[in-house]
Amino acid sequence: PAAMTPEPTIERRHSDADARPPRVRRSIARIFFGTTEQRVEAVAIAVLILAGVGWWTWTGVKHSVEDARRSYVRAVLDAKVAALEVWVSAKRAEAERWAAVPDVSGAVRTLVAAARAGATREALVSLPAQAQFARLLAPAVATDPERVAANAVDRHGRIIAARAATQVGLTI
Repeated sequence: PAAMTPEPTIERRHSDADARPPRVRRSIARIFFGTTEQRVEAVAIAVLILAGVGWWTWTGVKHSVEDARRSYVRAVLDAKVAALEVWVSAKRAEAERWAAVPDVSGAVRTLVAAARAGATREALVSLPAQAQFARLLAPAVATDPERVAANAVDRHGRIIAARAATQVGLTI
């Protein structure tokens, strides 16, 4: 048998003319920011910009919430003031109605005259006009759960007539 001889191989060499320079892989960071120091500076600047934008956004939201809260509190206050004015007006009108009742106004006039004459608390409490005042206003106080007192006050702020005798003589 015939011996097998290997086929000759042909080595091809690239000539210097065909040779390409080796491909250098550059990162995007290096393309845009250059050296490591420049990249660190760029990151620091980005962090400062983000911090500034965050602070600006936070203060804007904070002021917006504060303005909304201020408006809400003002609206609640205005509503409460209006409700209080209506309540005071209703109580004033009720007091004027009771003052127009001849028996009530007569009892108060008697007590005012006694107070001007220098009557003591005990003297005011013992007058029949005091009992008449308490008796006349008792139904109004009893039917209104928010009303706790019915008093007549002189010009100096001294209670001269009251449903409860313990209040007579006190100053408001």
